[in-house]
Amino acid sequence: MPRAVALNCGVYDISREERIAGSDTPALLEDLLGTENRETKRAMLNPLPYITEQYPPVFVMTAEGDFLKEQAPLLVRVLMEKEVPFLYRYYRNPKKKLGHVFHCNIRTADAALCNEEECSFFRELCQK
Repeated sequence: MPRAVALNCGVYDISREERIAGSDTPALLEDLLGTENRETKRAMLNPLPYITEQYPPVFVMTAEGDFLKEQAPLLVRVLMEKEVPFLYRYYRNPKKKLGHVFHCNIRTADAALCNEEECSFFRELCQK
């Protein structure tokens, strides 16, 4: 079992994919799930019902321009309900909108900050 996980700019409630503007999720789900037992298969993709008190500590992040930003609070709510330790970060930059997976562009200060905070989260857990 992992000692901790980082969940960056993710989808945590797949049933909301029709409301994700700019997302290819509906088309991807159709290709992935096919037509038989689609709703049953789709329900199995939702991680939220599977989070228990034994879930490892989580670093959760999103950004103001992330088209999935409404998903992170859904996860945070469940983590709080289950009393799972977590650190939630919502990144923004007043000069430019930070988009989906902005942290992958390691040449920016915003990405450096996010990646450092994420690494610090893991370092602190390893010291315990």
